[in-house]
Amino acid sequence: KVLDGKTIETSPSLSRMPNQHACKLGANILLETFKIHEMIRQEILEQVLNRVVTRASSPISHFLDLLSNIVMYAPLVLQNCSSKVTEAFDYLSFLPLQTVQRLLKAVQPLLKVSMSMRDSLILVLRKAMFANQLDARKSAVAGFLLLLKNFKVLGSLSSSQCSQSVSFSQVHVDVHSHYNSVANETFCLEIMDSLRRCLSQQADVRLM
Repeated sequence: KVLDGKTIETSPSLSRMPNQHACKLGANILLETFKIHEMIRQEILEQVLNRVVTRASSPISHFLDLLSNIVMYAPLVLQNCSSKVTEAFDYLSFLPLQTVQRLLKAVQPLLKVSMSMRDSLILVLRKAMFANQLDARKSAVAGFLLLLKNFKVLGSLSSSQCSQSVSFSQVHVDVHSHYNSVANETFCLEIMDSLRRCLSQQADVRLM
């Protein structure tokens, strides 16, 4: 950079700071707009998911952060937009592993309150387990492991206890009584069965 006829070296990290601040500001505005204006919530969610799955903007970390904040704010409200989220699941096999992990981590609270969304994700991950692309199979294993890690098996809790708010990935979400301990345990056993199949995969997949 030239200033008053003198060359001044600038750090790449410093040159990126204005862009980072702009991304953060834009994300905050979108989040607050999402909270206040119900009529455009679906549009905001759709645009954020589109940016993530099409990688139209690079990097996309700020979109993933925004998605996580939106889900944490209103996981129950987003059930009305569940189709948009399940459509994004169809692209998991084509996304980088790190993006898959962050995307699935962001939507964990939704999976806790929406059985249909959870079933859609399981179906996509099972298909990815047998994909020709190695990265797709690795993403499937990563997805199953993330679900197994974050989905609480509530054990011997009563249905009244299950209906109370519980801590889930640092987010307090309402767990409906029909998500009882038996259903949770069955879900985890299904994941374990799917993960067992990866033992016949290449070493890169087994090491996930």
